[in-house]
Amino acid sequence: MSVRIGMCDWSFPITGIGGIRFASELGIKSYQLTLGSRARGYPLTEQELQKKYLECGEKYGVEFVSINADDLMSFPLSYPAGSYENDEARRFVKICINTAYSMGIDKVMTSCVRKGIIKTEEDLLNTADSLKDICDYAAPLGIKVTNENYLDSAGNLLLASMVSRENFTVFYDSQNPACFADHDASEMVFGLKDHILKLGQVHVKDGFKNRPGSVSLGEGDSNFYKSMENLKAIGFHGDILIENFYTESKFGMNNFDDIFGLVSKDINTLKQIFDV
Repeated sequence: MSVRIGMCDWSFPITGIGGIRFASELGIKSYQLTLGSRARGYPLTEQELQKKYLECGEKYGVEFVSINADDLMSFPLSYPAGSYENDEARRFVKICINTAYSMGIDKVMTSCVRKGIIKTEEDLLNTADSLKDICDYAAPLGIKVTNENYLDSAGNLLLASMVSRENFTVFYDSQNPACFADHDASEMVFGLKDHILKLGQVHVKDGFKNRPGSVSLGEGDSNFYKSMENLKAIGFHGDILIENFYTESKFGMNNFDDIFGLVSKDINTLKQIFDV
């Protein structure tokens, strides 16, 4: 597979099944889904809804390539084993894994952001312990587990060595390392090359310090074009998943009269870069 342009479900102006046809008409070929909120009972666990998604994806030529365990923003993997928060985190990811398996999706993305940021050695140890358990649960089902965080390349490689599971990879985001931790996201492409190529999925967005996904691709301070150049240099193939937050007030252009024009602009930017 060459490069495909995809979208994070929570980023597209119309979320859920209703947005898939519109996204496909704009050129989107793949989607990263989310399980939905705990408060709503994790809607994607419902088999009838899963069936509707898969039917819609087949109809409009959109493949669902992973599920994001987004409740980890509130229930961190970095908390100690046996704590209520960590128990809930592990339970939630396993629900994601079961859902992915039910839908024929072979990748689940975990994250260490917001409440779950890895700040200390203890956080790192707790996260690795959590991910070992999760990977061991996922492996018999053929599910790969990946983790996005704010560590630099060395920190991510250390985490991967601590987890030490064949079905584990690090997830690369083109802005977060610069936005939240002052790392050079473009150079991290080389540091995390093996993980990026093995997983075949990345997030792309742009913005400014502490303002993720707040401007069109290439118009922020994340060194976006250099990151894309480096992805091409390592021979990336797979899904480039757009994660700009078009409908949020922090999006710099605030052009809600032509919000799909903003989406199209980012899609066309990626098409030109990757010649697709």
